[in-house]
Amino acid sequence: MKLSKERHLFGSAFTFFGHINHRDTYIAHLEINYSIVGSSINSKSKLLKQIADQYVYMGYDVDFYHEPLVPERLEAIVIPELNMSITGYQVKGSKKVLDLDQYLRENVMDGYTEELAISKDYYEKLMDQVYGNLKKTKINHDKMETFYTPNIRFKEIDKVTADLLNRILKF
Repeated sequence: MKLSKERHLFGSAFTFFGHINHRDTYIAHLEINYSIVGSSINSKSKLLKQIADQYVYMGYDVDFYHEPLVPERLEAIVIPELNMSITGYQVKGSKKVLDLDQYLRENVMDGYTEELAISKDYYEKLMDQVYGNLKKTKINHDKMETFYTPNIRFKEIDKVTADLLNRILKF
């Protein structure tokens, strides 16, 4: 039995442009896609982790794609040897979609409709603040860059890099 390799990556990020994902770069070329959907992010993540651990146990290499806001949570896994992904979101052309909400007891969330709406509203307002602050940070970074970039001596850096590489290769 071969030892499996785990890679832990981010397939999306929160930037000053908003929430950006690169799912197409690691999902689109795969032959088999399964989607796990539902309102509980934690449940989807836990299920992805359990599935991934089983594939690791069986000796498969697994790529773990973590959520950018809460890196402990998973948003997708890819098993390259099987040309397969399992995601915590809907993928067009999925072979199978598992909706975890179908396993909720009926009416269990009915008493929390207002609280859920308020929480969602707070989350969206806070994320809008995050994007605004990231935009301000980007503007300040670009301004600072105008001061130090003209003073970087790229040719000297290239020479030092080449000299260092030559010294390393002599060993």
